[in-house]
Amino acid sequence: MAQLCRVRLAGRVRDEAWQEDEDCGHGNGSAGFVPPSVKARELARALADHAESKLAQQTAFEADEDGSDDHQESAASVHNTDDDRGDDFGAFNDVVDDDFATPRLDSNAPKSSTVVPIMLRSASMASQTRPWTRNFRDGFVSPILVVLKEFLRDEIESASTRTAQLVSLCALLMQGFEGIYTAIAKKFIDTDSDLQKFVQMADEMISRTPAGRGVAPLQVKTDLEELYLACYATLPCFQAWFLHMKATTGAVSDSSVAKLKSMYRALEKTAFRHDSHNQWNADCVLDIVRGALIYDDMAGFIRGLQAINTDPSVEVLRVKNRFSHPTDGGWRDCMVNLRFVNDKDGVVCEVQLIHQKLMLARKGMAGHNDYVTYRAGMELQGAVSASKELVSQAVITDL
Repeated sequence: MAQLCRVRLAGRVRDEAWQEDEDCGHGNGSAGFVPPSVKARELARALADHAESKLAQQTAFEADEDGSDDHQESAASVHNTDDDRGDDFGAFNDVVDDDFATPRLDSNAPKSSTVVPIMLRSASMASQTRPWTRNFRDGFVSPILVVLKEFLRDEIESASTRTAQLVSLCALLMQGFEGIYTAIAKKFIDTDSDLQKFVQMADEMISRTPAGRGVAPLQVKTDLEELYLACYATLPCFQAWFLHMKATTGAVSDSSVAKLKSMYRALEKTAFRHDSHNQWNADCVLDIVRGALIYDDMAGFIRGLQAINTDPSVEVLRVKNRFSHPTDGGWRDCMVNLRFVNDKDGVVCEVQLIHQKLMLARKGMAGHNDYVTYRAGMELQGAVSASKELVSQAVITDL
């Protein structure tokens, strides 16, 4: 299987069609630099089609509340909906036994709109047999991840020879994003009378979190496959909790829980760690289970943050207030990492509190593929720097 993966990935990398400098529906980002997720999309899609489908537990939301999750999985999502879906990975399908390829989901998944029955059903689902059999994991999931790791190592090595190109490209791409988000913030957020009250509340909350005291939040599970299985078990509880938060804090209807984060994107995060001595350690991936609470004014943010802060069922590990410290692209939100106090695996989840005006701008932004390229370029820069620093330390130690 691993050899088959290498052949298919090598064929994708040799195919120069994805380097065309025009929008051919490939979602390839800017010419001259292609994000690793685009070049590796074939194997990444195989993971999605087979391994990830087994982790797609039924949501606790009604169909009209399920909403889009593109606010959580940025346009770097390795599933390219514009891609030709005609290739059914015949060689891969030959390896996957039909019995393994059928997701084992609870046919009695929670449908009640009340919180308590959902929580009870969630506990039942979490205790079920793992969705991946050992044969499926050893014969399909693990080999693909091994080959993708090899591919990402090569990407980092290749990037070390073109850092100047990456720096200039990233600077160019962010100019448009920063202007759009900043303009919206000035008109709809900076003028909100509750902004300063929210900022003060967030700062006080930050100071009381472990991260505010210098303790970075980390997953208990360090192996990516084990982490996904733990997240699969935690997801129903998070869905029920999120539904309650959405209803009680007045979040808008578009607020939703995303599907579990793409495994390839999570693997990228482990590959591009700044602490390169921990490369492939998955404890840094904190947003596999995630959701977005969307509010139309800062008063809603205050309600949402207060509800999270006072909920005894969760432990808040970190709060990022990006209204005070926007991203390089001008994006503003409030991000909270938390875990459920009774979660035996201690899975760290992420909740974003997002302003509706900024969300509408993000969804309507035509250049989202540029953000994919920007993010991949920035992360590769960080990975290259970390790799060089590690080599330098090793040389000093040898001396």
